[in-house]
Amino acid sequence: MTAEQQAFDPYLKWLGIRTSDQPPDHYRLLGLESFEADADVISNAADARMLHIKTFQSGKYSQYSQRLLNEIAAAKLCLLN
Repeated sequence: MTAEQQAFDPYLKWLGIRTSDQPPDHYRLLGLESFEADADVISNAADARMLHIKTFQSGKYSQYSQRLLNEIAAAKLCLLN
């Protein structure tokens, strides 16, 4: 991994999550208000985030996209249970 790749912050660049909010909780990761309870809102937010992150799968920082997709999927499952 190059120094540039190590300095890349996918949370900030792709999701707008500042360093002060990292690591993000499940709600922040999905771009939701804290304690959102509506299953449709949670599911739709997660799906939208995943669709956005998938656009980076074949790019320079593809390893980050897979990690974020896994984190988003885990957050979705956790919040829907």
